[in-house]
Amino acid sequence: MTSDNATVYPEALARHYDLDYVDGRAADVTFYTSLARAATGRVLEVGCGTGRIVLPMARSGIEVVGVDPSPLMREQVAAKLEREPRDIAARVTVLDGTFEHIPDDGPFAFVCSVFRAIMHLTSAERLRAGLAEMARVLEPGGTLVFDAFAYDPELGQRFAEPHNDVGYEHDGERVERWASSTYDPETQLLHATFEWRRGERVEGPVTFPLRCTTAHEVTDLAEQAGLVVDAIWSDVDGTPADPDRPGDLFVFARRPR
Repeated sequence: MTSDNATVYPEALARHYDLDYVDGRAADVTFYTSLARAATGRVLEVGCGTGRIVLPMARSGIEVVGVDPSPLMREQVAAKLEREPRDIAARVTVLDGTFEHIPDDGPFAFVCSVFRAIMHLTSAERLRAGLAEMARVLEPGGTLVFDAFAYDPELGQRFAEPHNDVGYEHDGERVERWASSTYDPETQLLHATFEWRRGERVEGPVTFPLRCTTAHEVTDLAEQAGLVVDAIWSDVDGTPADPDRPGDLFVFARRPR
């Protein structure tokens, strides 16, 4: 299966993903794993990437299907599974697919998409289609949880110029990721640019689009897709999102019985 998502997501970002995000992302792992553990049926993560969420789920006893369009991401999951005990590896199935084309018909009791992966759907039409496809594979009464971002002009202005947003040691070298972004309010597309610097060597830059949304739009599109939105949080701690303010959106939806 091929997909626009596979061509848009840069290989350089996939190669650096684990190192770039190894620190500072533990809260959402706990959050999504606890939600999956509370489900009474099969679990699906769409946009599973390198397995940052599906592996902790499997280690906690959950059988989980991961879907991702990036071959390089899926290869990294497979390599990690080879290092896991057999019983844990056996709980994970990783498939080539996208938000709009999920290759496992389910039904799933819990479907999730983590760390703004759904923002790779670059139009309202694609977001509606992705939500409809996730609704299709949910069992009646099943829960969908995903996170996205409502554009923040203040934050955007701060990040418009290239800046060093991540740094770490790897193979005895200092690696710095430099990032910048531009935003088009008409299309709601945030164009993110990254490059990685190791001394005199530079990898990149690579640029790719992410589509920002709003609580109002997500609710409307989810309803059009046959879902009911029960809550939208601004953080994993349960703080309700103000639908008229920018920032993170953690969306809880369900397929009606």
